[in-house]
Amino acid sequence: MVLPVSPNPISMNDVNVELGITSGTPITLNDYRVRLLAKTPTGSVGMDALRGKQVPTLVQSDVGDPGSSTSSNITYNGLSIGTADSTRVVIVAVAGVSGTGGRPINSVTLNGTAMNEVVSVYTSNGFTVSSAIYYLAVPTGTTANFIVYTGGNQSPVPYILAAYGLNNAAPYAIGSATSPGTNATLSQTLNLEPDGLVIAIGSTRETGGGTFSGITDRLGTTRKLAYDTKTAQASRTISFDDNSSWGSFCVAAWR
Repeated sequence: MVLPVSPNPISMNDVNVELGITSGTPITLNDYRVRLLAKTPTGSVGMDALRGKQVPTLVQSDVGDPGSSTSSNITYNGLSIGTADSTRVVIVAVAGVSGTGGRPINSVTLNGTAMNEVVSVYTSNGFTVSSAIYYLAVPTGTTANFIVYTGGNQSPVPYILAAYGLNNAAPYAIGSATSPGTNATLSQTLNLEPDGLVIAIGSTRETGGGTFSGITDRLGTTRKLAYDTKTAQASRTISFDDNSSWGSFCVAAWR
């Protein structure tokens, strides 16, 4: 939910509910979780700073299907980007496999605007296994046209997510890894902030697909999406098992 705006009353119990803390649990305005919610890391925090605030939420809104298309720039028209909102950030996690080497994911556009690249990695040896994450603040509209540009013909799968109530549109932690065709578990350790979001995308040549651990598997097999919301403040290791094949994966965290 979103905390009440003026002139509606607001209480610390409302704050507890928004933070997922048991109703009636004592909490102060100086609590680090309250400061994060108020977007006030230093100085005094008043109740008015909490009005209209919310713990970040994430909606997996759509997935682009390349079908039988293989191109260096594939268009995905009319994909859902979630409910319009002044705080919305559209996140695209994309994975691809090509039968030719040296073909990374180079960029993604949303309605003709270049999205911000978080990370893009690939492994290559006569073929390419790639993964990448992009984001863009998009307050209006409910659908959009995307183009994924790569280094050569392939059929990438973009997963479209909509984040709301973030403190910053850009992620605060990023990781990535690739494997050179051996049985490998790719891992990255992130220091996660409380009540945030963490998103991972993995790609493998193994037809049986890969497996994530340390994060919740959501969609896909050879091109796999995973994410969690309302993260705890902790160091967390997130891994992608490429199932004895060539693989790549990226992970990023927002708050």
